Amino acid sequence: MSDLSDFYRIGAQTSREDDLKKILAQEENMKKTARTNMLRQIDIEAKLQSNHSTSDETREASSVKMPKHVEISSKVPLPTYSKQRSMGSESTYSKQRSRESESIMSPGRTEAAMLKEQDEERQLLRRRRETLTDADLKSIPRMVHRNMPFGQSKNDIAVTRAVTSVSPRLSGLLRHDWYHVILGWPTALSLLGLLVIWTLVIIIFALIYRHVDKPLNNCGLGAKGETIGFSTAFAFSLETCTTVGYGLPNGTNGFFEPECGMLQFWIYLQMVSSMMFNGFLFAFMFARLARCESRAVQVLFSEKAIIEIQDGKWYMHVRVYDMDSQQPVVEAHIRMYCVSWRDYLDQTRNEVQPHLLHHMRILVPNDDLGSMMFTSIPANVTHHIDAYSPLAPLHLRKNVNVTYLGGVELREVDDMTGNRSDIPCPVCGETFGVVDHLERHINYMQVTEESDNLPITGTHRDPNIVKPKLTKLIELKETDIREHLLDKEIMCVVEAIEPMVSGTFQALQSYKLEDMVFGGRFAPCMSQKDGQIYVDVNKFHKIIPMSDRSVHYYNNGRGNSG
Repeated sequence: MSDLSDFYRIGAQTSREDDLKKILAQEENMKKTARTNMLRQIDIEAKLQSNHSTSDETREASSVKMPKHVEISSKVPLPTYSKQRSMGSESTYSKQRSRESESIMSPGRTEAAMLKEQDEERQLLRRRRETLTDADLKSIPRMVHRNMPFGQSKNDIAVTRAVTSVSPRLSGLLRHDWYHVILGWPTALSLLGLLVIWTLVIIIFALIYRHVDKPLNNCGLGAKGETIGFSTAFAFSLETCTTVGYGLPNGTNGFFEPECGMLQFWIYLQMVSSMMFNGFLFAFMFARLARCESRAVQVLFSEKAIIEIQDGKWYMHVRVYDMDSQQPVVEAHIRMYCVSWRDYLDQTRNEVQPHLLHHMRILVPNDDLGSMMFTSIPANVTHHIDAYSPLAPLHLRKNVNVTYLGGVELREVDDMTGNRSDIPCPVCGETFGVVDHLERHINYMQVTEESDNLPITGTHRDPNIVKPKLTKLIELKETDIREHLLDKEIMCVVEAIEPMVSGTFQALQSYKLEDMVFGGRFAPCMSQKDGQIYVDVNKFHKIIPMSDRSVHYYNNGRGNSG
């Protein structure tokens, strides 16, 4: 490849003027051919009008149909409406063909003209998009609320069912998972419910003892010749349930008499049910106390997210730290999602599969390696806002030569490292990892095909195939990102295993546009002294403003004026 690149560079330098003359001559020939075809179509339409026109109305109808006929027969849009406007149409058509025939090697396409066209296209697409009013922005709900001190959240998702009552079919599903349903109740409510159930069981067995009491034989629990009262039966049921062993009421010996089998059966049944209930109560209390979601409050997220540009590329940074540094959590990893209500409404309106959450690929820590983190040390999480990122406006993402594989989330960095080649050449089908490689390929093939006297149509010199979009990189500006993030919410999820009880927990945080800072960097919050490492949590949220030099490079890179 290096030999071929050297050959192309040397050849281009020595014969540049001849190549440009040949290209201009080819473009002029194309213009002459198009002009000839246009004049031929004008003559045909004039003959048709003279043969079939009987009145002024007929001539007007024919002139209206003329552009459609011309477009079908010539297969190019010719803006010709009458013979008197042939010269003006010819000039317009020539300019149109001249613009379409400009390839990436065209010398007439200056950088200023390209920038002007890009700005006009961006403004046009902005006007086509729906604008959000302040009322619309205020009505957009937040998925994760910041309802804890230090700018943190309770790790709850603000999603509820649309109806308060549970339908019979849905309740049938919940009955299959009744334990986790009860476990999800508040602690006070669940303990009160279990106490009510335990008391009802005691009352039920007290009523059973009153029913089976037989005062006429030796199995009676009450006084001689009398049926046991309810209060006495309740006390006996409570004694049996707790296995206290105070003895039978009124000094009776019915439990040990051989003819008292029915009374012995109910006492046995109550003891068994009591032991099972006690086992469930212990398990329930342990599960309540050992729940690890409360461990998530020690995982801190930065109050603000930083969006900055480095070497022409935009990045989003979030800082994460686990305050319990001395007990590191196990298998900590992070995920990021973009919540977009405007895209969700557009998908619903366009009758396509709606997706509210859009997965965001993580650059650091690398999500190809599982986005693993060591949270005992404050660390930055970085997302690259590239052509595949949901943080980039969709009209800019679709305006570059990238491949979208049915919603599969990709990363531009994988192309750069050679892990994937998804930038195809529309002529030969060869794929490349970066746009620069495709541009060099097209340039080299154009010189080779021209030296071999190959036809223009269907080759790398065909302007209808090889267009500037093929080698165009996504161009993001701060205003583009700000406008796109008006309705967005970035949700971060840190998932880890608590080492003491081996329970999994998730820590949540979200960022909206008001929670983001453009430019700057997180302040250092770690230090060491006398052989000890310290983390200053008071500096965890602090963001250092950019220096004058950084501001200069930032303004030049972000593409904003002022």
